[in-house]
Amino acid sequence: MKRLLIFVDWFLPGYKAGGQIQSCANLAYALKDTVEIFIVTSDRDMGDDQSYKEVETDVWTLLEPTISVKYLKPENRGYQVIKSIIFSVEPDCIYLNSMFSLSFTLLPLEACNKNFFKTRVVLAPRGMLHVGALQYKRIKKKVFFRIFKLRGFQKKLLFHATDQTEEADIKKIFGKKVAIAAVKDFPTVKQDALKFLIKNPGTLKCLFISRICPTKNLYFLLTTLKQVTGRVFLTIAGPVEDEKYWDKCTSLIAGMPGNITVQYIGPLANQLLPDIYRQHHLFFLPTFGENFGHVIFDALLNGRPVVISDNTPWKGLPEKGIGWDISLNETQSFGNAIEQAVGWTQEVFDSFCTKSWTFAKTYLNGSDLRTEYIKLFN
Repeated sequence: MKRLLIFVDWFLPGYKAGGQIQSCANLAYALKDTVEIFIVTSDRDMGDDQSYKEVETDVWTLLEPTISVKYLKPENRGYQVIKSIIFSVEPDCIYLNSMFSLSFTLLPLEACNKNFFKTRVVLAPRGMLHVGALQYKRIKKKVFFRIFKLRGFQKKLLFHATDQTEEADIKKIFGKKVAIAAVKDFPTVKQDALKFLIKNPGTLKCLFISRICPTKNLYFLLTTLKQVTGRVFLTIAGPVEDEKYWDKCTSLIAGMPGNITVQYIGPLANQLLPDIYRQHHLFFLPTFGENFGHVIFDALLNGRPVVISDNTPWKGLPEKGIGWDISLNETQSFGNAIEQAVGWTQEVFDSFCTKSWTFAKTYLNGSDLRTEYIKLFN
């Protein structure tokens, strides 16, 4: 059985980093009968200052007969530790799940570069090269790119793009000659029966689930809601990644008109998310960029239509009857979409739910991602 060594900043039982965790978990469990998988990650969730209580650190932990995880404390994420892990595992392929990680991207690349490993190295940027994502923390990212290119890493690895947009983003940064494999992201594959929700015209329950930071664009959603005339309830779920940005959002929330009610429920563990989706009529994510958008797909998987920006792979949603994908330049169109949803009757809402659930089911049934990923790593 071939060996796959995965480096990722955060993994289960973490959940605050969102899609990065979900992608790796979905992948690992999908390939566990074919590939022996070793996952190296941090010992705590994103933003936490303490280790997970339920895991043992700096040793291999067996999650499944073929899935082992090593949770590294901050002091044990240096070059020598990373190099020794690669030597001990002797992987057939190394899979890096971040563009801008010192311990889990740069150091593994440097170890392979210095020690002449013949192992295939695959790097998944995870949407971090999208123009919307690059506008934040620019200096740090420029320094990272400079080191990356000076070491020539882009010539020695295979980039994993999850769609054509990400493929174009990779070429824009690293040149047209780099090696790229295009394979879609691994979604959640378990789909429960469709459940409806009472919908009265004139009221709407909206949901936002994501990290609270500028790239996810919660402030834009709040600004849009201030212009809506119907009765709207918004639930915000997710970890606060940028405190200053959240302060701006809370100031806006405090000045909401009487027809808009906003509640923040904090970060949620993955097992709680399906019920949250089903308690709302509409999912909203005006993101600056997603290479997949697990929360978007999960909303559809649970039979809920979505209002999103056009900076994701999910296009042509109005034609499919499952929501809207709108340019962030068209602010009025976002408001119009919400106003339309506020006015939905039960019959119209049920139709959107049915089409959303069916779309997700068809997507799952129509792809053989397991085979594609085995080819990627071989």
